[in-house]
Amino acid sequence: LLLEKVAPDTPGYALLLETFVAGCRRVKTCQRADGFFSAVIDEPGTFAESSGTAWIAAALLRGMRLGVLDGTFASCAQAAYDAMLTRVWDGAYPGHMTATTVSRVPGYYHTVGFSETGWPFFALSAMCERRLAAEVSENTR
Repeated sequence: LLLEKVAPDTPGYALLLETFVAGCRRVKTCQRADGFFSAVIDEPGTFAESSGTAWIAAALLRGMRLGVLDGTFASCAQAAYDAMLTRVWDGAYPGHMTATTVSRVPGYYHTVGFSETGWPFFALSAMCERRLAAEVSENTR
């Protein structure tokens, strides 16, 4: 997270922080009932996307660990984390989009295939953040 690398008195830090928090608030409103986020985040009709859900879980968990996000993000982060875990098995992480490019046409993402095997590093990022948050919590008791 860039906020970790920039000193709070650096010009632009406040804008960076404000942008991160505002983005997290908006993302939180897009979470599906199953805990996943859609491939097109504000289009619930698109596929439940594994890698995006893992990255969002990691970002929310890290933001809370760093103290830039408050506890109101905990249930969203937990739901995303739990959803992510439903797709992790045998070292694979299926369900993320394959060969995606940035497109200005949301319909493109309705036609992209999904990986059957996936790459587990998406999930590992969220798992590491969760573990770090638990360690911080234990050390502050």
